[in-house]
Amino acid sequence: MSAFTMSAMASALPSPSARMTRARAPTLAFRASVAATPGGLSARAFAPRQTPGRGALVIVAGGKSIGCTLSGTRRKRARTSGFRARKATASGRKVLKLRRAKGRKVLAPAGAVRGWNKEKK
Repeated sequence: MSAFTMSAMASALPSPSARMTRARAPTLAFRASVAATPGGLSARAFAPRQTPGRGALVIVAGGKSIGCTLSGTRRKRARTSGFRARKATASGRKVLKLRRAKGRKVLAPAGAVRGWNKEKK
């Protein structure tokens, strides 16, 4: 690439300070649409207006969205070290092969649902 194209690309990118901005401060803006109402000028015409922007991320503690963040879940454990995760990679298939050769009753205990491993009566 030439120096010209590199400088053109660099100028097209926003500056780091422009990318790092958070929510914008309210601005005092005259609202023509409010002033043009039949009632005439009102206090709302000069009220501070919040410009659209990304606000802060709000997490409601104790809600359903927070999930199980401390100890993890059985499902999460199964995704990382369950049977299907082992079967998907070459090294995982090697682990399953070695466990079969050793005579393990359960090949991937992390993905097993409680009750599946019990002997049937």
